[in-house]
Amino acid sequence: MRYWFNNNAYKVTEPPLTTSISLQRYKVLLAGIFSQLLCVGVARFAYTPLLPVMQGGGLLSDAEGGWLAAFNYAGYMLGAVLAASTGSLQMKDRLYRAGLLLAVVTTLGMALTDNVALWAVCRFLAGLSSSASMLLASGLILHWLIAHGRRSELGIHFAGLG
Repeated sequence: MRYWFNNNAYKVTEPPLTTSISLQRYKVLLAGIFSQLLCVGVARFAYTPLLPVMQGGGLLSDAEGGWLAAFNYAGYMLGAVLAASTGSLQMKDRLYRAGLLLAVVTTLGMALTDNVALWAVCRFLAGLSSSASMLLASGLILHWLIAHGRRSELGIHFAGLG
């Protein structure tokens, strides 16, 4: 919290909401919503409705589908451990940006091959990208909102899941 001049005395108060801070706030919140859409909505849940089609077309057995889900969850778990063990905001930002890129690459990778082993790698990395969105983005956005006196708006970030 900063000291702001208010009523001829310095005291800790909420910073004035300037146009640039207000605009920046919307940018931060929209970035959070879109990261949820990309990393969780596309990289994770776009695969789910395709699974029966892949199984029906003979591309994937029930067991292979289960293994792909296990690889996805393993990636998510590793991403959660990485997110929890990283204290540096700069490193969290780098991992978050890498997660956004991974979401795109892994989604494309699923479409470009019919090799189950490569799909497993893609699903594992998609799990990592989901962690980037859910955990890293949430933490970064919460940090920004708290620093600007807007903690209660964190829920808007999760609108991307809806």
